[in-house]
Amino acid sequence: MNSFGSSPTGDIVLGSSPQGSFEHEMLRFMQVTGDDHVPAGRRTWHAQAAPLVEPWSREERDLVDLRDLLVPVFPPGDSEESEEPRSNVVAAYVGKGKVAGLNYFQPRWVEGRLWQYDNGGIGFMWIDAVFQHLLVDLKRVDDDFR
Repeated sequence: MNSFGSSPTGDIVLGSSPQGSFEHEMLRFMQVTGDDHVPAGRRTWHAQAAPLVEPWSREERDLVDLRDLLVPVFPPGDSEESEEPRSNVVAAYVGKGKVAGLNYFQPRWVEGRLWQYDNGGIGFMWIDAVFQHLLVDLKRVDDDFR
């Protein structure tokens, strides 16, 4: 189990559960601490364990390029001045992310992308016309974190 944190919505733990061949395995991301929209213990997003084959399609490259246009979501205590230079996307995974109103009102799954960065971090972008696109970048944290 790998742990990722520094999310404004709470700490996230990555867990993978095999389902048949590697091509069909899903990576499941659970929130360790809840927030106003998704409570602790609920799946926040999931993605296929097999990355998209490169070269990526034009649509996929457009999604990666969109990353630079999104308003950054800074972890608590961070600021734009202290942010490191943006990492490059080295792998992309098709997935779905959970969106919900306050108090987990009308939760639903929307398309999403899990990105692996060259600095070891990850990011997930929810792709939704209603909630707009949202990107959360996370960094790997120590096992002592939990």
